[in-house]
Amino acid sequence: MSPTDGFTHQRVVLVDDAEGVRERLQVLLESAGFSIVGHASDAKTALDVVESVRPDCVVLDLGLAKSSGFDVLRQLALADFRPRVVVLTNYDDAAYRERAMALGADVFLDKSSQFDSVAEALRPPRPAPAALSRNALGRVLGSVSDAVLLLRPDFQVIYASHPSDHVLGWRQEDLVGRVALDLVHPDDQPLARRALARCLRAGGTLERVELRVRAGDDGWGVVEAVVVNRMDDPLIEAFVVTLTDRTASHALAAALARTTHSLELALTASRTAIFEWDLRSNRFRMSGGWRTGMGDADLPDEDDFAAWAEFLHPDDRVRGLTAIEAARAGAESRVEMDLRVTQLDGRLRWLSIRGEIERDEAGAAVRMRGAANDITTLKEVEAQLRASEAVALELIEQAPAAMVLLEADGTILGANARAVDLMGRDRPHLLGRNIADTFVPEERDNVRRYLAMVAADGSLALDRELLRGDGTSIFVESSARRLPDGRIQSVMQDVTARRELEARQRQAQKLEALGQLTSGIAHDLNNLLTIIVSNSSFALANLGDQDPNRGLLESVRSAGWKGAAMIRRLTSFARSQPLALRPVAVRPLLADIVTSLGHILPAGIRLDLAVVDDLPEILADPVAVEQIVLNLATNARDAMPGGGVFGVQAQLTRGAPAWNGHHERSEGVFLRFRVTDTGVGMDPEVLSRVFEPFFSTKPRNQGTGLGMAMVYGLMKQHHGAVVVSSVPGRGTTVDLYFPVGPVAS
Repeated sequence: MSPTDGFTHQRVVLVDDAEGVRERLQVLLESAGFSIVGHASDAKTALDVVESVRPDCVVLDLGLAKSSGFDVLRQLALADFRPRVVVLTNYDDAAYRERAMALGADVFLDKSSQFDSVAEALRPPRPAPAALSRNALGRVLGSVSDAVLLLRPDFQVIYASHPSDHVLGWRQEDLVGRVALDLVHPDDQPLARRALARCLRAGGTLERVELRVRAGDDGWGVVEAVVVNRMDDPLIEAFVVTLTDRTASHALAAALARTTHSLELALTASRTAIFEWDLRSNRFRMSGGWRTGMGDADLPDEDDFAAWAEFLHPDDRVRGLTAIEAARAGAESRVEMDLRVTQLDGRLRWLSIRGEIERDEAGAAVRMRGAANDITTLKEVEAQLRASEAVALELIEQAPAAMVLLEADGTILGANARAVDLMGRDRPHLLGRNIADTFVPEERDNVRRYLAMVAADGSLALDRELLRGDGTSIFVESSARRLPDGRIQSVMQDVTARRELEARQRQAQKLEALGQLTSGIAHDLNNLLTIIVSNSSFALANLGDQDPNRGLLESVRSAGWKGAAMIRRLTSFARSQPLALRPVAVRPLLADIVTSLGHILPAGIRLDLAVVDDLPEILADPVAVEQIVLNLATNARDAMPGGGVFGVQAQLTRGAPAWNGHHERSEGVFLRFRVTDTGVGMDPEVLSRVFEPFFSTKPRNQGTGLGMAMVYGLMKQHHGAVVVSSVPGRGTTVDLYFPVGPVAS
């Protein structure tokens, strides 16, 4: 702009949070003849500067520091003084543009593409009729959502409201001064001229016409134009043209026509019928797909509904009509049901009915529209699937293996009869429960990790201890796999007996190996001790009673005898030296044992002896029985350093239980010696190794670890049983079962 244009020295305030942008604008505008009278980077400063200097124009950015340019527009709209506002921003978005123009912006420019147009935008628009006030009538027209144009009699645009941007795709400043007919499609220009001519001849006449207009640079759009002649209005003195965008509705109508055609083709191919039922006249209309589905193409398209209802299967007719009547009378307008119909050839078909009831303003049902889809094949497949599932479920229910179905998180969804029996719980108590909770507490976290691994990897095997409903526990081997739908199928097997057998085999093999080792060592030691005892006895026989060496030789012979006794105990454990079993009276045997206990138990330990009368004789080796009880007494003494009670009870019992996982239950009559103490007890880990040779919890050099192993070996030679139970802090109980009467070989 040059100084001769008549717009020099217009005073401008620049509002932008970027100082570099303000400097560029100042150079640009000052070179065009404008005077820059103020700068601001935020809304508050901008409003203060405008109020102070009252500029002719404001160049405003929408994105300001700690504020928004919309705040400036909003405050300027309320002020008694309002300069021309040009919005220059990076937010070139239709919503931002519309909002800014609604708040009173005069021009909306994009920084990236229209920066150099700021000087041109600051010029006032071409003069409009003097009576037209931009701050009054312009604001009113600008608030209308449709585009509003004011035309001179020569059809030149003298005003365009801001919605013109999105309705026509033209900026307001680009429309002003153009001839409106130039925007109309050439084929529609005669129609537009006739409408304008009629308005020109008859003042105040309203003309409505639909036209194709140029939509910016994007081609052609469709608008509905309403033209009113307001040339005689001193406030307006122009044609008022209101333009409503109909482009989308035209496109929608065309798309709807295409969709309708495609739908008709699809319905014919899919054997789906569209129906409409006038509930007041009872007239019923079906598409051609129904006729094809009924097996007769000559059925009428339209008939009384009662005639169509006759095709419903008798068992479904009442149910279907009742559901429809309930929907007509109630608030729910949707009808969904599957019904059987009888074709003209007598065959049955399934239809899936989906309909919607329409109501009038009073709420009365007037019409029902919907679709009927032929689902006969689906129903047949479902029936076959149900039959197959029933057979599969019966096979699973009767399967010898325990089978459970789980959610991915372990929730039990189903369990067959064997699983219910294995887990010892009723089916209702299993369903909905997490399977991890059916295992012993210490295994539950392991089971949850196992399930997560199955969900991730697809399959896995697990061997864990399960807690039955009656409180007992068993060991189960579980093999699980992830199903395609994410659920988990698990097959479980009780392996308790197998584990016990394996444990007995391992223990027997261990004891057998130790026995063989002990037997070999004992044999060699016995040979040496025989020489020592024999030679020391021979030497003593040749010495006088007063010989000074006699005491030394007697010590040597005594040590040999003690070594021989130790060898006998070792060979007894190794079963290399059989016991001399004979009928033994219980009371005299216990009397001898009590005497020996007096030498083992200290004064702080009280002996509690309880023996019932008339006990039969047992088959036993008295020396071995005494050795067993004395070994137990020694262990009890060490377990009660502060004193306590050592008890021995004797009574008859029928059958000997399985003892500590080493032998099966034995039948017959047994005499049970129950030996108890109130000592420190044993934890489960120690208890599991109680019969292990050379295993000891005593300090080094204070125990051989052979005491309980000898008890094990001696009881086995008696054809009896030994069961040890213990609770830490509550003492130990050892039950010794000796057979009564002859023992079968």
